[in-house]
Amino acid sequence: MTPTPLISETHPARPRARLYRPGEPFGTEELQGLTAQGALRHLLGDVYIPRTLPLGPEVRAQAVSTLLSPADRTNVVICGELAGWIHIGAPAPRRLTLICSGFRRRRRRDVLDRQSHDVHLEETDICTLGPLQVTTPARTAADTFLGIGTTISTGPLHPGHDDQRRVELVGTVMSVFADEAAPKRVEDVIALQRDRRGATVDRAAIAEVLQACIQQCD
Repeated sequence: MTPTPLISETHPARPRARLYRPGEPFGTEELQGLTAQGALRHLLGDVYIPRTLPLGPEVRAQAVSTLLSPADRTNVVICGELAGWIHIGAPAPRRLTLICSGFRRRRRRDVLDRQSHDVHLEETDICTLGPLQVTTPARTAADTFLGIGTTISTGPLHPGHDDQRRVELVGTVMSVFADEAAPKRVEDVIALQRDRRGATVDRAAIAEVLQACIQQCD
């Protein structure tokens, strides 16, 4: 049995992405059954996609957009670990990690817990993927380094830091986006953010940790 799409969004030059959530025509048990049969795969939250649909950043961004209200889709920027998942497909998101101007009051129950940040963004820190604004790879790596949009530990990474999830995400983003998120570029973004907060900027220590992150992914 081939399910009928609940949500259908088109991105220029991309295949139509068919996304499913519990409701008409399928409930939660039916979606889980189709997943067990191999017709669908679970993506995040309560979002499912056809098993044969190629995964990429735009499809992952569309999946996240289904968990947000229409107002959120135009007023927030996806950051941290969730942005990392959109860009590279890992690690699996545990929360909706967002940057917004002022902490928006949640008016509905989110499928995933929400973590909001009110931090400064430059225009160059933001890119558009599918229907969402997402931090660029360089800003995503920098935010993860600083503990913005992270779900276990906060505060900047430091030599010997034991949050392997963050270390691997920073290193993988820089490795996959070797030009857009080169170590010097990420270092500059980190230094600027720390300077904005009046924190001490030790570029040598930042560079050391970034290099260690990359080496973890070799």
